Amino acid sequence: MAHKPEELQEVLHYTFKNPALLRIALTHTSYANESKVATTHNERLEFLGDSVLSVVVADYLFHQSGRPEGELTRMRASLVSEDALFQFAQEIQLGEYLRLGHGEDLGGGRSRPSVVSDAFEAVIAALYLDGGMEAARNFILPFITEGKTAEDDYKTRLQEVVQQDPSAVLKYEVTGETGPDHNKQFTVCVWRNGELLAEGRETGPMMLGCVVDMPSAAVMAGDMMEHGAQLMAVDIEDLTSYTLGLVQNPTAAVNQLTNPAVLRLVSGILEQAQEHGAQVYLCGITVAAVDAMPAYLKLGIRTFSAEPAALLPLKKLLMEQELTQ
Repeated sequence: MAHKPEELQEVLHYTFKNPALLRIALTHTSYANESKVATTHNERLEFLGDSVLSVVVADYLFHQSGRPEGELTRMRASLVSEDALFQFAQEIQLGEYLRLGHGEDLGGGRSRPSVVSDAFEAVIAALYLDGGMEAARNFILPFITEGKTAEDDYKTRLQEVVQQDPSAVLKYEVTGETGPDHNKQFTVCVWRNGELLAEGRETGPMMLGCVVDMPSAAVMAGDMMEHGAQLMAVDIEDLTSYTLGLVQNPTAAVNQLTNPAVLRLVSGILEQAQEHGAQVYLCGITVAAVDAMPAYLKLGIRTFSAEPAALLPLKKLLMEQELTQ
């Protein structure tokens, strides 16, 4: 469940003299873009926070470690990396305080590393502007301890080893990309002087999902999300059939896809998904069902799964629609 930005002050153990700074730090561009009034997002604060973080980490490592410059540089890079910042942000559940646009929220933005780590830097900047370097330092230092994440920076360590040979040239290449936009998986190869050294594939966390094809499943969607469901696949034609008692008459069911009872069930699923940070999409869309999709676009559905014959007409319809959410 999302929390109010102001509630984060208790977690930070800091009370802002200018609370607007904290609200801006927690405002993603998607929220600002969807707002009907002029709203400032956190990108400028993120820029400043990145520099403040780097100074605090460098100062800490310099005074706490007698290691040579190369190791200090590697340690700093690891401690200010997106992975490290996401880990730090998770410790205070920062994602739950973010102000996100509707689509970004439904798409899992509260647990997206890039979104959350950027917000972490923006919060650092807000603390710096409101309370000076000391306030920012007091927030940052509990997260960083020498070597906490430095040993994870294998790329830098590989480069240091290879560079012992002046003639060696390393090349990284993305050779594969799979998965939807919100959960991409990449295959990367590393080459040394044209010779393949290794190939690796990044795999995201496994997502658990449920098919919602009956009214009972729609009503209990929130409970399923409470128990870990992150993806709700709504089989809209089956849901309509069972909701309206048209199981024996599928043709009639297709003509009732925008029935108020069905729309209300899907709207309820979306509300629960927004509260729990889950994703919702419509599946099993046939050619006959395409004309009903604008009603679901208005509800906030942005992902669809269709039979092959329905792909082109569905794509054409989506391109013609003006998405306002």
